Amino acid sequence: PYSDEECVSIFTALVEQLKRLPSYDNDKLKESYSKYILQSLAVVNTCVLPVILSQSDVKGALDVVVHMFKTLISGIHQDCDEEILKLISMILLNCLREFDETMNQEILDILLFPLLPSSRNQNSRVHELVSYIIRCAPVNFHLQISNFVNNVLIGSPLNAGSDCLSDLSEHIYPLIFELHKVSPDILLKVFPNICIQLHAEDDDIRLKAVKLLGRLFSSTHGNYGIEFRKNFVEFIGRFVDKSSSIRLEMIDCGYLIIK
Repeated sequence: PYSDEECVSIFTALVEQLKRLPSYDNDKLKESYSKYILQSLAVVNTCVLPVILSQSDVKGALDVVVHMFKTLISGIHQDCDEEILKLISMILLNCLREFDETMNQEILDILLFPLLPSSRNQNSRVHELVSYIIRCAPVNFHLQISNFVNNVLIGSPLNAGSDCLSDLSEHIYPLIFELHKVSPDILLKVFPNICIQLHAEDDDIRLKAVKLLGRLFSSTHGNYGIEFRKNFVEFIGRFVDKSSSIRLEMIDCGYLIIK
């Protein structure tokens, strides 16, 4: 019964209410009220409405979606109620399923930043929930993650017609390693671009690529050495790299792979 603009205002108010969720630990009445809002968003699936509106370019709808993702993720703490965690994961997954092929970079960042080792050390519950969401997310979301990583690796703009770059670009190597532990298939389109960096003129770029590939090829989470046999041969070629530091790193990597 509401106009698009009224819906945006309603969801703005709901998200503002959810911002107070972390402070409700000792107030069961307020916590119950917040759970009621989460249940409405998750079970009745009303959470997808602002996503639909944002894809129709309704003013303010995208801001609401970004705010909702940020609020739900930031509202998770170490002692968070299991039911609340379940409802939050349902909401975020339902929203991701509603997105088309284009997703706002800020939303992508909100879901990927908790994967970084530094973020995991600060809040392991968020890391666990985000890992679960990414693992269960639709294929088109995995494709957008792969596209983002590839754009960073090859130095292309992240968004056509946009000058806004992601802060995650500075953490792309640890992010790639964490992503492979969550869902190895995400790297299927990324691996070749990592291997291209083995031939870079800059020694530091080659060294970073060798360190990352050494960890990936020796990982028990994927069979990259078999799936990317040609790239593995390229990697082995770095044993005769002109840089002594890279040759030494290859010895360490070789030990891990054999082990």
